[in-house]
Amino acid sequence: MNYAEKNTAITGIGQSDIYRHPKVLPVELAVQACELAIADAGLKPEDIDGAACWPPMPPGTVAGIGAAGMADIAASLGLKLNYWSGADMAAQLSPIVEAVAAIAAGYATHVLCWRALGERSAASYTTSSGEGGWVPIGGMEYMVPY
Repeated sequence: MNYAEKNTAITGIGQSDIYRHPKVLPVELAVQACELAIADAGLKPEDIDGAACWPPMPPGTVAGIGAAGMADIAASLGLKLNYWSGADMAAQLSPIVEAVAAIAAGYATHVLCWRALGERSAASYTTSSGEGGWVPIGGMEYMVPY
């Protein structure tokens, strides 16, 4: 029996700088982490032919719950992708599983995976109320106060 996960490996990791009070946009931190992961794997951006991320975000989303969508990272790094997945409606670790499947199926050789959240800005998680205050949304009513 052939197990896809036995024929794949995580070859590089990257983590961006961490700020208590961010000095840059979350998308910039995601790009930094991706660059570090590619370098740690001993690769160059042109070697990357697949990408998978969570949460899925539309292009141009630079802050908020999701901070770095597929199109933004691909454009920032100049990636030429044969395979990509935004992990729509999936769990946080699904990009890893999707990368394994893409490599096993022959869709890609090197899949860049990332998770990018902009959790440092309460305003990104809220919507303006009729009273002029902030109303937390999406479960964030428990996290925004902290």
